[in-house]
Amino acid sequence: MELPAVFYKDVLIVGSLLMPNSDITARAMTVGGSSLTTLLAAKENDFTAVLPLAKGFNTSGEAELKVEYSSTPLEVNYIRPHSEPGVTVDGDLFVDGHIHYNTITQPPSPFWVAGRVNGITTSVLSSKGRHTFTVEGLQTGFYQMTWYTAHPDGANFIVFAQGEGTGGTWNILSDANTTSLANTPNLVIFIERNNNFGITDGMC
Repeated sequence: MELPAVFYKDVLIVGSLLMPNSDITARAMTVGGSSLTTLLAAKENDFTAVLPLAKGFNTSGEAELKVEYSSTPLEVNYIRPHSEPGVTVDGDLFVDGHIHYNTITQPPSPFWVAGRVNGITTSVLSSKGRHTFTVEGLQTGFYQMTWYTAHPDGANFIVFAQGEGTGGTWNILSDANTTSLANTPNLVIFIERNNNFGITDGMC
């Protein structure tokens, strides 16, 4: 005959309590010093993570919820910078539709220093390089152009110059060798000559 057993005091079970065909009914139960009711109330509800969210475990074995973009398209209406002045795309950006913008930053000039100079008045008429420059007339037909930021090639940079004919200037030379007129990382000296190869002032 099987009858229910009633215990009015604590019961210490050294082994296992097996109840394959019945339930346990109790007013309260404690697990690890905490009420089972309290533990169940604090339990996270079971849910299914929808991409780009993914449930997983970190290297310490703790459960975590993370953003998984490696296999999920980013479908948003706005992308705004968080703490930086802009958003950086690390790699190529391919756009299937149109690009609309309010302003666009022009790429840097391919020239370290570039511009147009009036050698007669010793003035810079325009500057289109990455860095601005100044011009100084050393003597008739000799002009020194100087910039603050040193050229990355040192004194061994390539120089192009073209005379405009104003003032008879047709030939412009620079000396990149080791002389007093040689280039440095911050300056170049031009020598202007006319069609008779005489020293002259002009525009370039």
